[in-house]
Amino acid sequence: MGRRILILRNPAAGRGGAAAVAKVAAAARHLGLNVEIDAPPDAEAMIAAAAAAACDALAIAGGDGTVRLLAPLLAARGLPLVLIPTGTANILALEARAPRNAAAIASALADGRPLEVPWGRANGAPFVVVAGAGLDGAAALQAVPWKASLGRAADWAGIAQSALAAHSLRARIDGATPRPADWVLCTAARQASRRLMPRLYLATFTGGAALRPLQLAAVAASRLAAAPGVALTPFADALIEAAPAAPTEIDGEPLGTTPLTLKAEDAPLLLLRPAAAG
Repeated sequence: MGRRILILRNPAAGRGGAAAVAKVAAAARHLGLNVEIDAPPDAEAMIAAAAAAACDALAIAGGDGTVRLLAPLLAARGLPLVLIPTGTANILALEARAPRNAAAIASALADGRPLEVPWGRANGAPFVVVAGAGLDGAAALQAVPWKASLGRAADWAGIAQSALAAHSLRARIDGATPRPADWVLCTAARQASRRLMPRLYLATFTGGAALRPLQLAAVAASRLAAAPGVALTPFADALIEAAPAAPTEIDGEPLGTTPLTLKAEDAPLLLLRPAAAG
C-alpha cells in the first residue's frame, strides 16, 4: 500500500479549491499514493476530521486561516502537512516558498523534506504567519472590505490607508523592562527573502513616519534585520500594551485591540516541501 494521504479542503476558502484538489489527488495517485479527500462543512468538522485522520501526511486546501485552525492539533500529533493554497492571501505558502503546481505538491507528499514552521498564540488564538499591533492591526482592519476583490493586494491597500497612523506601544519581552514602539510585528520571516526562521521573533519598530517607508519595504522583502529602527528579539512570551488601545491582528485578520499577549509554542508545524526545494 502506498503512503496514506488525506486532503482536507475548506469549502469556504477562496475559489477553485475543488479543481486544485482534484489535480493534486490525480498527481499523487500517479505516484502511487493512497489519497482520500474530505471537505468538512465547518471549523468543528474540520478539526474532527484532522484529529481522526489515519494518514502519513495531510494536505490542506485552504488559506492561512485554515492552517491556523488546525495548527495546535497538527503540532501535537507531529503530522506533516503540505499546502494547496486556495485562500485569499496564502501568506504562509509565499513565505515558505511552498510549491503551487499539482506535480510539485504531489512530490512533496511522496518524499518531501519537512520544514519546521514556528507558530504561536495571540491572546490564546493560534497564528502561523504573523501577529501584530499598531500599524499592522490598523491595516488588517482597513483591508477587510477589499479582501474578496483584491486578495493579497488588500493587505497593502490597508497598509497604504494606515501608514501614517500613530500609536504608542510598550512591548515587554520575557518579563524584561518594556521597550517603546510605534508598532510591533511577531514573525518568523527574519532575514533572507522568503525564508522562514526556525523560531518566532518580535520586531519592534521605532523612528516614526520618517522611517516607515523603509520599514515597510523591509517587511515586504522579509528583510527585517537590515531595516532602520527595527529591533528583533527571539522570545517565549511577550505582552504588548498601548495607551490608548491599539488594533491587533493575526495572520492578516483583525483580532481586537491591545493588550496583546503573545506566546511562542514549542512544537513546530512540519511543512513538507519537494526535496529539490532545499
